Amino acid sequence: MNFSTPERVQQTIRAGDEVERVRQDNRVKVTNSANCVPPLKPEEAKRLGIKINVNWGSLLVLLSHARRQYLTAFLGSGQFFKVNMPFAPKETRSEWSAFVTETLGSIMSGSLKYFEHHRSRWASVVTHGVGPMIWYGKDGWCPDFKSMSDLRIATDTTLDFENLGWFASREIYTPFGLIEEVFNEKPNNHWDKKAVARILKNYKEINFVEASQNYDWDNSPEKLAELVKQDGGYYSGDAMPGIPLWHFYFKDEGGWFMRVVPEAGTVRSSATPENFLWESDVAIAERRDQIMQCQFGDLTTDAPFKYHSVRSLGYILLEPEFYDNLTRCRLLQHVHDNFNIWLRTTDPVDKARAQIQEFSNLGVLRTGVTVVPQQERHQIEADLVEMAMAQMKQLKQEASSTYTQQIDTGTKKEQTAFETSVKMQQVNAMLGGLLLTAGKYAKFEYKEECRRFCLAKSDDTDIKKFQRRCKDFGIPRRHLNVDLWEVEPIMPIGAGNPTVAQAAVQQLMQQRMAYEPSAQQAILHEFTQVVTGDARKAAEWAPLGETKDVTGGEEYAQGIFGTLMQGVPVRAPEKINPIEQLNGLIPMFASKIAIIERRDNVGKPDEIVGLQEVNAYMTGLVQRLAADPEQKQLVKKYMDAIGQLMNQVKGLAQRGQEQAKKAAQNNGNGIDPKLMIQAQHAERMSAIKEHATARKSALQEKQKSEQFIREQRRKDAAAHSEIQRQELKAKVEAKNRLKSIGEQ
Repeated sequence: MNFSTPERVQQTIRAGDEVERVRQDNRVKVTNSANCVPPLKPEEAKRLGIKINVNWGSLLVLLSHARRQYLTAFLGSGQFFKVNMPFAPKETRSEWSAFVTETLGSIMSGSLKYFEHHRSRWASVVTHGVGPMIWYGKDGWCPDFKSMSDLRIATDTTLDFENLGWFASREIYTPFGLIEEVFNEKPNNHWDKKAVARILKNYKEINFVEASQNYDWDNSPEKLAELVKQDGGYYSGDAMPGIPLWHFYFKDEGGWFMRVVPEAGTVRSSATPENFLWESDVAIAERRDQIMQCQFGDLTTDAPFKYHSVRSLGYILLEPEFYDNLTRCRLLQHVHDNFNIWLRTTDPVDKARAQIQEFSNLGVLRTGVTVVPQQERHQIEADLVEMAMAQMKQLKQEASSTYTQQIDTGTKKEQTAFETSVKMQQVNAMLGGLLLTAGKYAKFEYKEECRRFCLAKSDDTDIKKFQRRCKDFGIPRRHLNVDLWEVEPIMPIGAGNPTVAQAAVQQLMQQRMAYEPSAQQAILHEFTQVVTGDARKAAEWAPLGETKDVTGGEEYAQGIFGTLMQGVPVRAPEKINPIEQLNGLIPMFASKIAIIERRDNVGKPDEIVGLQEVNAYMTGLVQRLAADPEQKQLVKKYMDAIGQLMNQVKGLAQRGQEQAKKAAQNNGNGIDPKLMIQAQHAERMSAIKEHATARKSALQEKQKSEQFIREQRRKDAAAHSEIQRQELKAKVEAKNRLKSIGEQ
């Protein structure tokens, strides 16, 4: 592309002025409606006879809910993305990945500028469908939000920007800000100081009376700039107008280049300059996404999807919102008109009539004037109005992210939790699709931010802090390379919708015990975060990555396993979690069986007795767990696992009996080993059964005792309440009697 002169650059930008003006007018309509500007202009309302012209703010509410869901989706988890370092050494890969993820998340979430960038971006996405962002220099990880009105992109540009050859960004400089940017001693300063000095001269003639300060922009721009800096508060304030300049970016061989030109027709003395205000022959970036990226909330169905064809949530809701406001205004006006008294006169035709008659509360109607009764006035059809309002409300709700209870239609039927869940998912489908798209685009933004955090030479404080922490943690410099990273956005449960998230975590908590211990902790963490809405509380109350390798129940199980294998019964303590004990015993039980199978696949009598004792202990734990109806699936899981293992034990015992029988026959001692083993087994099983029966009886007795205590407490509470009620009744009756006596 030939953008070799300022004139050609300005012509390229001006070519889109007219169509951009139309686009801005359309965006203003959505913005005004969202900012509660009345639906009709004053002259239109007067012409139509509409006295109440109010914007009731429902679009503002709907868009604010959508913004909240976006913010919750991208800020609610406390981490923006997860970094995986697949090319790091295996022994340190997980530790380095977790450290980089946590460190970057901590720095980025602690940036107020980045927080406000998210707020501005998602407000623009919800209202207008596009959220542009720009990085102005090679340094600095945090992008700047760019308003759509200040970003010029060619027509027919697709959303992936593959056919984008140039774009322009309007920057408004204060005189002081421009002086700071241009007149400095920084290396590689590509500003044309004389051209900038001519612009500044036309904005403010600065000549001082003192001979030592009698400078001008033409001859001594640097000296005058230094004087301006000393009084910078004036030149950066509202007293001085802004200076709009266009930063023009274009793709050429070698990468993306930038030129700066004044905005034609706006900058004072803005005749096309001979030279660019800023120019460099060196590419400022290799790719476009290192300079500018966008987020999109596009609901259009016209493919291929293009930048200027984006249709936002605000755009979709604009017309329904307009007629909703207009209907409400006319409905309220009708109600207020019915507060007035309507009069009918029957005076002769040739008699002058009063245009307005006013009557006080004690006024008397003159002859010929009567009040018009209600049945003879014009009345709106209430059912028709209610139906229209309900349909418009439903249309807006289906396009928004929130579920609100519909106006009762007279059935007074309460919806079930399932019906509410289905409706909630239906109305959340549209914004859910937008959030899915936003998550995909966020990946490219996070990749660029990570690339900037890895820059070798940077003056940015946050980048230096990150690299210093990585060095102290032991991560070599060569692994701070985004090309060696996998960056994946983190999307919380429910995608930012609190109602969906609440339903999801409730279901996960019900099945939490069926997961592995690490997954259980993660589910508890998510549950805490969704309920409290605070990532810090979740990190404090249910931290991730800090769970113990062995729980208290597992540690207890390891201690008693040897005793049980000796055939000695152990009573299970009530205070130790049976799930943790089972999670500890079942793997050891399976390991012991595997050891015997690898040895000779034959179980010795004492080993079989020990395994049966372990089985009896675990069966008792499962019975305790079965008392909780919510643990049915978990009980089935444990019973299936124990049953499969006991089938292996039976095989070991059978092979042991056969081996003992053969050995006895070879010895010729005449003793039937099978009968001997059966006797020992019967004796052991009898002891185990007695122990299990006693344990079960003790548990039933304890449950009955607790039930009796609860029943007594309930009766005591009821009796106490009845006593209080009788006392209160007696006090009221006494007070009434005293009052009656006093009146007599």
